[in-house]
Amino acid sequence: MNKYLSKLCEISKKPERLVVGMMSGTALDGLDVALCKIKGHGKDSNIEDLEFDTCEYSEEQRTRLRLIQSKELTNTQELTMLNSELGFWYAEKVLKLITRWGIETSEVDLIASHGQTVYHAPAESEDNIHTTLQMVDGDHIAQRSGIITVSDFRQKHTAVGGEGAPMAGIFDELFFRDDIQNRMLLNLGGIANFSWLPSRNSGANILATDTGPANTLINEAMQTYFHMPYDEGGKVAATGNIHSELVKYVLLEPYFRKSFPKTTGQED
Repeated sequence: MNKYLSKLCEISKKPERLVVGMMSGTALDGLDVALCKIKGHGKDSNIEDLEFDTCEYSEEQRTRLRLIQSKELTNTQELTMLNSELGFWYAEKVLKLITRWGIETSEVDLIASHGQTVYHAPAESEDNIHTTLQMVDGDHIAQRSGIITVSDFRQKHTAVGGEGAPMAGIFDELFFRDDIQNRMLLNLGGIANFSWLPSRNSGANILATDTGPANTLINEAMQTYFHMPYDEGGKVAATGNIHSELVKYVLLEPYFRKSFPKTTGQED
């Protein structure tokens, strides 16, 4: 057996694992990095968040990403270069962080990297298939860091008929579903989504779905009208008033009349 596959099998059998998780969203804020201790397996898993940090993208990186993200026509050379360059950049950030956290690379069982979404295209009819594309090459992360890396999770979801988003529902069900209480978790990322978690005793199924834009549009408005990267703490929004007519106009968008579950992106 390949030595890396053999090591993955060994890792899967361990009672607890030390994992670095990485996520960069459509808002292009930067790279979120979490060091977690995971005990158990599957629905019996328990997770402990040991460390967390955000590595901001440089303005140059943001500019280059904006030129290829959610574009029907894009520069494939630039896309290919960023796929590899960001892989090395991610690895460098992880190595610096785990050193700062007092962890040796040999102690980390694996890196889990979501990647940067380039284009998201859920099927518009039953005759089409759901498609999504994330970049930042996992092999480059693994080679530079020396740590086994798993990545490209959304493709697994679309391959079995899902839309590739939102992924938060899987995590939310594992760690926030209760036997008695019904719960709803709202995530305001670049795109807003919620997880509806009926109690286990109810026997009802969970629902995870996007609801529409969030920080993607907010950040763009802040950059255009206030020359700020984002609305820290919602301070600017708190000084305003709800424009009811504008809200009604926005809700005329056909997406809001689609039934749940559904996904969206800047492409819409």
